[in-house]
Amino acid sequence: MKSPDLKPQTSRSGYRPGAWGLVLGVLLAPWLQGAEPTVSFQKDIAPILADKCLTCHQEKKAKGGYRVDTFEHVTKAGDSELAPLTARKPDASTLFTRLVTADEDERMPANDDPLPPEQVALVKRWIEQGSKFDGSDARLALNEVISAASGKTSAKPRRSIPGHYPSRRR
Repeated sequence: MKSPDLKPQTSRSGYRPGAWGLVLGVLLAPWLQGAEPTVSFQKDIAPILADKCLTCHQEKKAKGGYRVDTFEHVTKAGDSELAPLTARKPDASTLFTRLVTADEDERMPANDDPLPPEQVALVKRWIEQGSKFDGSDARLALNEVISAASGKTSAKPRRSIPGHYPSRRR
């Protein structure tokens, strides 16, 4: 008795119809499951830090010894020595807990209204997603990181670290 031919079916072009379904399923799975879109440090977080935190936490004036003028500094603890970011754990990240605390003496931004809930949610999601840097150089000043994200370049690059000059893209 001869066994039946169990060859996979293919279309005229040689592709298996099931393969395209598998590829589409893998690509669409996060969207179909309602996964949150990836939060970008460049596009989402850096503008918040530049607008609400940079005045008090920069190179010349770093309250509490904490700086946010570059991503590299955002990740380093200030005088408290508490971790500003603990990947995937907002409640263990001082950067986040200082935004949401009910204690007005501890809440950031100091002497200002709390961040809008949408911005707090973005920071939380960014940390939950691993608090990753999606720029080209973690030592670039926030304004350069933001400019790079928008495709704009400034006429005069700003040095954020002594001896470090941001490279220009061609």
